[in-house]
Parts: sequence; structure tokens; C-alpha cells
Amino acid sequence: MVKGVVGEETRFQSVEDRLTKSSPPAEVGLLIGKFSSALDRVFLFDLIPTPPNDSGEPASSIIQPDKKTASKSKSQTQPDSSSLFIDKDWVSEHARQVSRMLVGGIKVVGVYAWVNDNAFKNSTLMLCQVFNFS
Repeated sequence: MVKGVVGEETRFQSVEDRLTKSSPPAEVGLLIGKFSSALDRVFLFDLIPTPPNDSGEPASSIIQPDKKTASKSKSQTQPDSSSLFIDKDWVSEHARQVSRMLVGGIKVVGVYAWVNDNAFKNSTLMLCQVFNFS
């Protein structure tokens, strides 16, 4: 079910600026907010990036296709077929930890993914798994 989302634009502008200036190839994180069933809206307060896991590996990365399976004739141009990998277990653990720290009806209300358009389009299955898993 799709809900309306309300957030303070000035708050999220700093997050957008950080992401566009640092240009990470991929980032995944949590949406922090509060549901209002009376207004049928979600009030969004913050976007929290998921930190690297205990091994120091990022929670998300771009996967390039295998060269053997992706190779075709050199004259044929192939669209970018990179896709997004998300460590579902780590994102879920991060959501549980953050949820335990929040008070006053504020909750983890979703997950965001920052990635280029081609990788996003090629990652529908991965995104659905993460959204259903978290």
C-alpha cells in the first residue's frame, strides 16, 4: 500500500548534497519516521546510512556482470548491465539495532537505496528481497 510521505525539505537537502558530492557507487540506509494512521501519512525525520559490517565491507555495492557471459560481438553496444548487491542480513540487523534506540512512536519506516539508474533498473529482485526482509 502506498502512503503519503511528509518530510522537511531542508533536512533532506543536506543528505542529498552529501550523496551527490561524495558520489558513492551505492548506499543503502534506513528511513526514520512516524506513521499517522489518522492522516494516512508517514512523517519522515531522517535517513540513516547503514554502516559497513563487522568485516568492514559496505552494506551495498555495484556488481558488474561476468565478462564471459556478457561478451558479445564488439560491434554491438550493450547497455550497462550492472546491478545492486545489498547485504540483507546486515541491513536488517542495523534496522533492529536502530529500532531499539528509538522512542516515542518513532520507527524505522523503510529502506532507501542510492544507486545509478541502470543498476536500479537491473536490481528489482534484490530490492524487493530487501524491502520484504527488513
